[in-house]
Amino acid sequence: MRFRAIMAFSMSAISAIPRLPSGKFYGRSLRSADVAGFRLVESAIAAETVLPRHAHERGHFNFVMAGWYRERLGGRELTRQRSALLFLPGDLSHEEVHDVPALHFLIEVDTSYADRLGDESMTLNTPLDLSGGEGRRLVIRMHQEFANSDSLSPLVIEGLGLELLALTARRRNGVERRPPAWLLRIREQLESSFSEPFALADLSKTAGVHPVHLAQSFKQWFGCTVGEFIRELRLNDACTALERSDASLADIAVASGFTDQSHLCRVFRRLKGTSPSAYRQRARTPRA
Repeated sequence: MRFRAIMAFSMSAISAIPRLPSGKFYGRSLRSADVAGFRLVESAIAAETVLPRHAHERGHFNFVMAGWYRERLGGRELTRQRSALLFLPGDLSHEEVHDVPALHFLIEVDTSYADRLGDESMTLNTPLDLSGGEGRRLVIRMHQEFANSDSLSPLVIEGLGLELLALTARRRNGVERRPPAWLLRIREQLESSFSEPFALADLSKTAGVHPVHLAQSFKQWFGCTVGEFIRELRLNDACTALERSDASLADIAVASGFTDQSHLCRVFRRLKGTSPSAYRQRARTPRA
């Protein structure tokens, strides 16, 4: 009902839709950087916030790091959960309602990169849902380089950004079909409850498919096993907590779904090449 009231107001003011200039997004900008043709912005949006219908000067990717929101896009009402990844082309109008606090990682694409794609078939002029799979992993890696940069980070970010653009262009041209609805529901379940214990048999029962079929389909569509996907979600959640809270390692480990602090440290060292404490210190060290 609230969204419909907002829609009615928005339609009456459609002629005054604001167009946000490059680098500007609603919400409180926590940090930003211009890296090799990409503008990276981390933005926090408070609870009970309504973003009026607006458009952007340039296309951008929006990765929901925390929270969720409702969006009106192209005449549809959509719910964007945590870990959702969306590409929005420039000049496409949309509006959002945030009932809870949210944290977004935004990647704006310089027009020069779109020009360098060359082929018209690669033009990114339609909104695309890239949640899960390779797109999500690329964005997470970009954020990690953005949050913990060193001398090689610009080169790494540029490479990851170009991979993301190529992936988006292929998806736009229908090279990659959409995963089946039951598999998307399983992924959403994992993304919303990643800290809870999961068994493949229980997931397959929920999906109504054989466990072997679920495991094979998940790997085919998302490029990793169910276990690897859950581990990545938990590790990303722990990284966010290390960057933004003063909670103890033991509390972060349990909240993110790890058995204990020792388990978190082992996984962190194996996949990040450093300890959680060192990661936290580096993430909070002001950059020159």
